[in-house]
Amino acid sequence: PGLKVPVPCRYDEHSPDIELNRLLRAALRTATRTGDLSPHWRYRLRLQLAEFEGVTDTHSDPSWVDSWTPQPMERHYESSVRLASLILAGTSISSRFGEQPAHSFLLDMNTLFERYVTRRLQDASPDITVEAQPKSKLDETGKVDINPDIVFHQDGSPVAVADTKYKLLNAGKGEPSDYYQALAYATAYGLNEAWLIYARTPGEEPAGTIRVRNSPVTIRTVGLDLNVPIAQLDQQITALAELISDKPEPTEAPAGQLVGAES
Repeated sequence: PGLKVPVPCRYDEHSPDIELNRLLRAALRTATRTGDLSPHWRYRLRLQLAEFEGVTDTHSDPSWVDSWTPQPMERHYESSVRLASLILAGTSISSRFGEQPAHSFLLDMNTLFERYVTRRLQDASPDITVEAQPKSKLDETGKVDINPDIVFHQDGSPVAVADTKYKLLNAGKGEPSDYYQALAYATAYGLNEAWLIYARTPGEEPAGTIRVRNSPVTIRTVGLDLNVPIAQLDQQITALAELISDKPEPTEAPAGQLVGAES
């Protein structure tokens, strides 16, 4: 009686020094060094940084975030981790020899435009599955890879394919190479229709429709006016989703709305 008997047990020892926290700490430290940061936000960032005591201070490589799938215990981290990844990816030069970070903020607008349009199309298309960056093959033997930006599926079958282009239309037309690319995607997926989604400026000549010779494929080009409030941009993308879903839409659009007309 009174003798303590050791009881075997198994446990996990948790530490704050994990990859997610190292990424967040690195992003906070980077943000505090921004030159024109107001005293209020510098103070807020330093308060947050103090919460990461015990986390290794290192310049974290954010490239792994693109393929990261949060576990159930990490889901509340997701928006913070992806924002931290953007901060770190935009404040260093990735194509370089050496390890010295550069203080700037750069965004790949091609990627940002593509992801924004894709996400908003997903939100605006409840009856269609909008797949981002699917991998497929151009040829029957599977030797040539293709990677369209967006493929639309209905009842498990592809119904449309689209590519986003963060560049301006030229007198209502896209670049020839963009049309070749869209034609290849439509042909490989067995579709009669492909979409090219461009940026445009106010007053830009309406985009048009190209019907390919000796082919059933029609390539539709549309322009999104980016010089408008975000709510109006979302309205343009909703209109585009309706066009792709074959819902009736006018071929002419007022200023600040989606442009996509027959040529």
